[in-house]
Amino acid sequence: MSKRESILLIVMGVGLLIGAYYYLFANQQDIGTDAKVNYQELNSTVDMVKGLANKDEFTEVERYKLELAETKWPSNPFYDREKFARQDQRQEKAELQSAEGLNLAYTGYVVMGDRELAIINGFEYERGEEIVTAEGYFVSTITKENVIIGQKNATEEIVEERVIPITEDPLNLYN
Repeated sequence: MSKRESILLIVMGVGLLIGAYYYLFANQQDIGTDAKVNYQELNSTVDMVKGLANKDEFTEVERYKLELAETKWPSNPFYDREKFARQDQRQEKAELQSAEGLNLAYTGYVVMGDRELAIINGFEYERGEEIVTAEGYFVSTITKENVIIGQKNATEEIVEERVIPITEDPLNLYN
């Protein structure tokens, strides 16, 4: 054992002995039951707090904020991308009978660890996810050059697959 190690062990042992002494022997005062509680002072403090809580000293702005907090929200404040994308799709009334009529643009390929993401029409998708703007279609395969989307029928059989090549927008390439 080196000199440094032995010094550290001695300092640690002394620290343990001092800690054991304070834990076992020191600070052994008898607190007893003669602690006095002034109940009048305690009751007056409780009454003061109740009085302050019951006073209606709200300003006009605070009352307005309380009324707003109590009203029910008409819709969820959090953005739901699938819901809004489907609403946009219904507004366009695009019939998605075949993949040829789809207006899909594969504009990005992202790798994060072991996850591969394809950016299609501004949304990120993993393998197996349903395409929000094309109901009934899902991402089958993702590569750097293209993405393959598929469509399943009611028996979960793939009935159609389409290859979409990557398209880069030179205007938004570095934004």
